[in-house]
Parts: sequence; structure tokens; C-alpha cells
Amino acid sequence: MTILLDESVPRVIKTHLGEFSISTVQEMGWSGMRNGQLLIAASQQFTIFITADQKLRYQKNLKNNQ
Repeated sequence: MTILLDESVPRVIKTHLGEFSISTVQEMGWSGMRNGQLLIAASQQFTIFITADQKLRYQKNLKNNQ
């Protein structure tokens, strides 16, 4: 299982999920990427995307990104 943590998620979360393969948006060089582009890139390389962005569901149709 591969997990991507969004910029809005505190990096300390990564230490609590140590048994998984976890990367951050910053580590991937994707900082500042728009939500649509980020979701596409994340879906190609990661199983799970964790974000604290509560407005994401209103900005992007997430049903097409499953």
C-alpha cells in the first residue's frame, strides 16, 4: 500500500503510519500543483491520498477518480 500525504496534512502523521510506504506532496516535487493535476498524478502512483482540504470535494468530481 502506498500513501501520499497532501501539503495540508501535518508531516508528523507520516511517523505514525511507519509500516506503510508514505510520501508527501513536497517529497514528490508536486508542491503547488492544482487539485485536478494532483489527483491525476496521485492516482497513477499511490493507493491512498490523504488530505485535510475540505473544499476538494466541491472543486473536483471525485467519483471519476476511483
